Amino acid sequence: MSDYVQFRHELSQNELYLGQRDIDIVQKVEWKKDKHGAFIASKQAVAEYEAALAAYAAQSEASKGIEANGVEMMKQPRLKPAEFTLVAKISPSRCYLKPDGWKGPIEFTKTLADMKLECRLIAPGEAPFDQEFVLALENIRKLLDAGGTKGYKKQGIFDPQCNLNIKVRHVVFKHKNKNEGEKHEDNAFKLSDWPVNPHSPTALAAHKEMVAKDSHRVHPLPTYNVDGDLIAPADYSKLLPGAVVRAEISITHWVIANDNRDAYVAEIECFRLIVPASAQAQAQTGPSSIRKKKVLAEKDDGPSPKKVRT
Repeated sequence: MSDYVQFRHELSQNELYLGQRDIDIVQKVEWKKDKHGAFIASKQAVAEYEAALAAYAAQSEASKGIEANGVEMMKQPRLKPAEFTLVAKISPSRCYLKPDGWKGPIEFTKTLADMKLECRLIAPGEAPFDQEFVLALENIRKLLDAGGTKGYKKQGIFDPQCNLNIKVRHVVFKHKNKNEGEKHEDNAFKLSDWPVNPHSPTALAAHKEMVAKDSHRVHPLPTYNVDGDLIAPADYSKLLPGAVVRAEISITHWVIANDNRDAYVAEIECFRLIVPASAQAQAQTGPSSIRKKKVLAEKDDGPSPKKVRT
């Protein structure tokens, strides 16, 4: 079995692979509300979450007024969004994954802390993934319809000028919780080391202030090269535009009632390069030299034509 046939077979075993024709993706998931809006979770994850939540509530009730006596207390469970898989090409002309791209306030990015990395995913040239990308778009539309408000306009993922691509994004920085302390010091990328535009005094000052206030931490983007090695942020703009990737995305939604709009966002959960945009760039950029990591895996061993051997 060739590498690509094996890769396609492994993808087909994932019920959340969006490129499958004979699946009813809407029946495998459900929209769940949270304080920010709503997100999609798999029905299996919902069932496991509800069972864990019931066990947590029972333990909490039983422990009221008594000492735990060394019994380890359960952590409150959290329902995670579903991660959908598709194979796509990162648009070389609409790729804004440059970590030092913020130069100053603009309409939707007032501060450096608000910065997001964005790109458009388009059809890859490789068969059968070119046709399966079209199926993936159809399945995404079904998911949006299932969570939409009747009569409201949809915005945020599909380009109103061209429905053959989708926008995906990644939030770069997260607010630190007041009790978070130093637990994220083993993050793959430290805030103090994050690349900022050296020619922008505004960006340099904003970064210095963020570090001094210790108000945020880097929210790492799990992005891996064809060998499964983590890609450093400084190499995003070199390796990602035009590359074919196995993309993992989650989908969230909120309602803008005063304008009759449903806003959707496709968050990047992981990129794994399948076909590099530039063989020369790939050869020149070896595994990331970043120090030992705990928040991000050093290897991606998910489906790929080139399985990682350890």
